[in-house]
Amino acid sequence: MQAGPNPLDQLADVTLGDDITWWPLAWGWWAIIALVLVVTAISIGLFLAHRKRTKIKRDALQELQQLDLSAGDADGNMHAILKNAVLKYYPLHNVARLSGEPWRAFLTEQMMAKNKNVTQTADQVTADIFRLEQSLYTADVNDTADSAVLEQTRANITTWIKASMPPKDDGKENQNV
Repeated sequence: MQAGPNPLDQLADVTLGDDITWWPLAWGWWAIIALVLVVTAISIGLFLAHRKRTKIKRDALQELQQLDLSAGDADGNMHAILKNAVLKYYPLHNVARLSGEPWRAFLTEQMMAKNKNVTQTADQVTADIFRLEQSLYTADVNDTADSAVLEQTRANITTWIKASMPPKDDGKENQNV
């Protein structure tokens, strides 16, 4: 018995299609690309806004570090740097007029507003800043303060600026002064 022709011989050869390519991308890849671009744009925008908002703080800290404590007016300059930085973050009509005990209360309140657990530190820091302000108006204003005292005062002002600036919420806290 002879076998007839093989039916598989009648089939056409297998042809391979074109290679699979990346392009055009499927809609899912376009969605992922769009999401990454949106997240990147938002992140860059938030970063730039943060840098702009903290510029005054960075500038004040840099001025404090560059301040020559051996100069006769170092205590006045430190107080001016602090007051100017505060005035740039808070409305002029609220903060510009503060001095003495209201100034100290304002400094303590702002430091505690951002950091609820720093009551003792806030009292120590603001007491030193308050002493600095009071020393500016005493009769022996021409006497230069001890360099260790000036260094400690600079450290306390630096601590206050780092802990309190920028204000936690511009719209709400600025009006409560």
